[in-house]
Amino acid sequence: MIERTKAGAVGAATGQGQGGRPNSPAAHYTSIRLRGKGVVMLVCNGVGVRRAKPGEMLRRPPGWSFHTEVLEQLEAAGVRCLQVECEGHTYTTPWATFVAFSVPLERGFGPQRFLPLAYWSVDGAAPERQPQVSPTWGQLTLFEGVRL
Repeated sequence: MIERTKAGAVGAATGQGQGGRPNSPAAHYTSIRLRGKGVVMLVCNGVGVRRAKPGEMLRRPPGWSFHTEVLEQLEAAGVRCLQVECEGHTYTTPWATFVAFSVPLERGFGPQRFLPLAYWSVDGAAPERQPQVSPTWGQLTLFEGVRL
């Protein structure tokens, strides 16, 4: 259900909206919260969006990190892609890449995971490293392992 406030804003109470256009398809928003910090990200139609300040990017090694508490919420929200917006640049990576190649990080701010910048697409350009994330399932052949 979409609610409108007195000013006509869409989705203030429900977390759902229509992007401000009356004939556009409905969008679904989920707020991602970090204890003690409030809302730190939004998930919109499967894309986890974070607006970061320049000092939040890791310097050594260069990359983006996320608290494990935030990652658990992103997974529960069904995120398919991560997007970080910082200083006019947009960094994106598939969720499967982040899960497969991120590494634990502990620098005094609680448990986090980070993914090096080489795995992120910057402003739509291809990332330096384009890993092939293989699925964890597959179809077996009909007679696999059977001797005739």
